[in-house]
Amino acid sequence: MRVRRFVAAVIIVAVVVIDGLEFHDLLEPKTLPEILTGLVSIPILVLMSMDLLALGRNSGITFGKEREEHESSPHISRDQEQQHQRRAR
Repeated sequence: MRVRRFVAAVIIVAVVVIDGLEFHDLLEPKTLPEILTGLVSIPILVLMSMDLLALGRNSGITFGKEREEHESSPHISRDQEQQHQRRAR
């Protein structure tokens, strides 16, 4: 998870630097490739920001069936599993 967030941060910085170099003079007319690069960078920044802030699917928040699977995963000790079963009865 740390590596994924690090990669997201690196991508955000790279996109901001590229866009900053490309669009530093807003009064200068832009070519179509420059405009498209700017437009493509918007969803990239949004997606990487969501991943960096853990708003995506791997945020650690589980609901319903996923939560049950997580609670019965092998890394839980046998004692913890037995306590969970007792509480469920």
